[in-house]
Amino acid sequence: MGDMERGPSTSNAEREREAQGSASQRADKGETTGRTVFAFYLAHLVVPLLMLVDALSTWHEWWPNKSGLVELGVAIIWLVLGVSCVAIGGLRRLLVPRLPHFLLLTYSVYISLGVGELLVRRIDPYLVRPNPGIYQPGASWSFVADPSFLPGVSGTKRFTVNELGLRGPKYPVNPQTYRIIAIGGSTTQCAHLDDSEAWPQLIMEELNAQQHTVPVWVNNAGVAGQTTVDNLYFFRSLPALQKADAYIFLIGLNDLQATLTLNGGPSQKDLERQATAFLGWVATRTPQYPLFTRLALYRLLSNALSPFTRQEQRTQNTMAFGLDWLKYRRGLRATLPTLPLPDLTVGVAEYRARVTALADECQRRSTRCIFLTQPMMWREGLSPKETSVLFFGWIGLRGTYKTRYDHPDGFASVGDLARGMDLYNKTLLDICSERSLECYDLASVVPKGTTAFFDDTHFNENGARIVSEFIAEKLLQRPPLLAEPRQAEMGSRQQFLRP
Repeated sequence: MGDMERGPSTSNAEREREAQGSASQRADKGETTGRTVFAFYLAHLVVPLLMLVDALSTWHEWWPNKSGLVELGVAIIWLVLGVSCVAIGGLRRLLVPRLPHFLLLTYSVYISLGVGELLVRRIDPYLVRPNPGIYQPGASWSFVADPSFLPGVSGTKRFTVNELGLRGPKYPVNPQTYRIIAIGGSTTQCAHLDDSEAWPQLIMEELNAQQHTVPVWVNNAGVAGQTTVDNLYFFRSLPALQKADAYIFLIGLNDLQATLTLNGGPSQKDLERQATAFLGWVATRTPQYPLFTRLALYRLLSNALSPFTRQEQRTQNTMAFGLDWLKYRRGLRATLPTLPLPDLTVGVAEYRARVTALADECQRRSTRCIFLTQPMMWREGLSPKETSVLFFGWIGLRGTYKTRYDHPDGFASVGDLARGMDLYNKTLLDICSERSLECYDLASVVPKGTTAFFDDTHFNENGARIVSEFIAEKLLQRPPLLAEPRQAEMGSRQQFLRP
């Protein structure tokens, strides 16, 4: 009887112990789960922490921009809210029951963004590749031209950049396409003309219209202010300039101006230093800062939103297209004294060496290179209206060489500048004759007035058409664009030295 009486009580005790053990296990399991959930919660705060570090490092190393400021604000708000939810009791009690759902949503977003980033990089690798060219791929600018300020230029002008970082159409898919890249300064760049009006684009259209045997593709690698030193560095270094069949070099003006700026002194070392710095600047344009702007998703979104931000770009066109600088220079030319032209002996010798180096590089690469003399509006007898649009030809500098609004000692006369440019153009033609280079005297065919220029050297809409028609005609006289093979036998070396 005693044993029977003890049985049920023992069984109850065992059940109680089992229940307590189960409760303890559930508590341990719940505690473990809670710690895991809490760990995932803290882990998700790594993202805003990294954003904060990125924004602060950008602020320290680069001038703060809008993207960096937005990133900084988002990171601070995110971290403050995230820490408050676990540090403040009331918020913690409110958050804990919903924490698994919150984390599921958060990490789902993280994973989706990660997968999306990988897919976009795979579909459009140009969004994240280092910039192969000069400008940011996909960038664009626009402005409305004022004909009273830029004679012969009117309407809305767009400047767009392709996937190569150059101005012009996309790289051709057809392997039979004859590929041409124009290299030079601002007279090649044609920044104040629309994409459809720049002479490299017009050459492409003319060549494709005049013959249908060989499709032609032309891109524009012109950059304002670039000398033949820059052209050689670009030609050797930029990936976008390595896969063309022919190159057109419109050169000379900026080399002359560099010599004038230094009062006839040597400029080679200064120009080499500037060319190296510019190449370094081009290399850092992609990827950009802050670091999150390197993401393909960010760049895809930026490109998608660009039509909505175009109006803001347009309001900033005076800076982007140098119109304020042009106005400032014209004012200086009208007020500063006229100075005698410095001795150009050193400058011409340096220019000869630079053109020779370009020719050597063309020969090393077994590449067709076409050299053009530099057209200018300079001539004796310009009218007061034509003279008022001039801004080139400054001599010497007061203060820092590369300041945006540097102050020269004065300007050379229009007649002296014309003689100086003729000397540089003659030097180019002499080298072409000596080395049997393909060279055309473009300067002799462009009218010297506002019918072709809106200032000293930059082509207006009509001027760009004159240039393109002249060059296209020359290219159609030689293979592979020659319509009749027998015509190639009629040419001579001297043919390429005359219009």
